[in-house]
Amino acid sequence: MGRRRRRGGFSLTGILIIGALLYFTGAGAWLWARIQQLPEGCYTVLNDVGTSAGQSVCEGLSRALSSVDDGTSGLMDRIKDKVGSGTGNAVSNLEDYADSLFARVGGGSSSLGGLTSSNSRLKEMMSQQPIVLPSIADSSQRLRMALDQFVIGQHYLQGAQTAQALPWLQRSAQQPGGYGVLSQLTLGDIYRNGGYGVNANMHASRQYYEGAYRSISELQTNGGGPAKQLLGSLPAAPEQLKAQLQQQLQQMK
Repeated sequence: MGRRRRRGGFSLTGILIIGALLYFTGAGAWLWARIQQLPEGCYTVLNDVGTSAGQSVCEGLSRALSSVDDGTSGLMDRIKDKVGSGTGNAVSNLEDYADSLFARVGGGSSSLGGLTSSNSRLKEMMSQQPIVLPSIADSSQRLRMALDQFVIGQHYLQGAQTAQALPWLQRSAQQPGGYGVLSQLTLGDIYRNGGYGVNANMHASRQYYEGAYRSISELQTNGGGPAKQLLGSLPAAPEQLKAQLQQQLQQMK
């Protein structure tokens, strides 16, 4: 009898080899980074034409890509473990930086790091201009964008690159739905105290603190999963933080 052909297509080893080639040559990261931009482009088109008729399509695309992104990140981790990149650098890995950043912000209990984009996507974003998503974008997409921009802004701040940091924090602060609250708090502090090469500006500080207060209230009213997750990762309990902001604003009058 002839030799039975093996079913199932590529073996796991073959998939790992192909995945490794794509990953380490940069081709896979380049292609995936552009695929991840599809939801943003979808919402931008809807915003430009002034209709929400295709909102469900954009939301479905966003959810699908988020699911695939989680699976892809896991596969890339397994590839690195299996093949060994030999180029790991914790300083240049923005995913690791996001985890440590949100742990500090949330007092060690934050899970927001897991909601940010992949390291390759964050680096791809840094080569572009920061954008504000339209309000018709789904809440998960708006939260991810606000957090990604916050991470990039903080990364630039820590590198004393204030001119690069401020646009990212400002766009994050403008994301609709209150999801930019962390950037609003950061900018309020920067303009109140000065530092990072920025002169103190009480008017700008007050605007960002007022925006942060409104954002917390909006997130509390929202009641959705992304809103609750962000509220649970703030530097203090929502009502306590609002009281601190009120006190701060009273002192600035």
